[in-house]
Amino acid sequence: MAKYLSNTEINEIVGKVDFSNFSPLSTDSYNESATADKFKSLGSPKELIFCAINFAIVGYGNKKYGNYKFKDQIISISEVMRKYGVKADNPKGAILAENDLTPQRLCRFFRYSIQNYIQQTKVHSYLFRKYTDKNLKFLDITFRGAEYIDELTDEQADYLKTATKNLDSALGTNISDRLLRVFEAKKGTQLFS
Repeated sequence: MAKYLSNTEINEIVGKVDFSNFSPLSTDSYNESATADKFKSLGSPKELIFCAINFAIVGYGNKKYGNYKFKDQIISISEVMRKYGVKADNPKGAILAENDLTPQRLCRFFRYSIQNYIQQTKVHSYLFRKYTDKNLKFLDITFRGAEYIDELTDEQADYLKTATKNLDSALGTNISDRLLRVFEAKKGTQLFS
């Protein structure tokens, strides 16, 4: 018997397969419409936008989410997250519902708000400040969640890839792998749209 079976031999074993009622499902449980519905159901709280901007600009980790200032008040991001049911500190591979809010999902959903904030204030995100050559041409696309901006040019995507690879080297993470998967998925979508 041969090491590899031919198509005919496999078909004899498998039989006729009807694909008309089959479709693969993504393992990504993120659904932007479900996130939008959840945000609206909460009353469209601007606090969540401010949290996302803080996550993208300052960063977060080790169960520390910090604070932001609004008017003259210091606001605890952990309290805002608790108030709106934002799930944090999820174990890797945690199964989330489509409408669950997490810090990463907030950065993804509010990517254009984060970009607008950077454009208006010229603030440098931690990703830009610590892990790039600080080319101001890329200031407004170098932040957590920017990989989901549809209008990124190849040059901007490459800059973002380099920044996350530098972050991975410094911290021993693999964020650039996720970024590459996002860009590959976007290319595939563009091919079929």
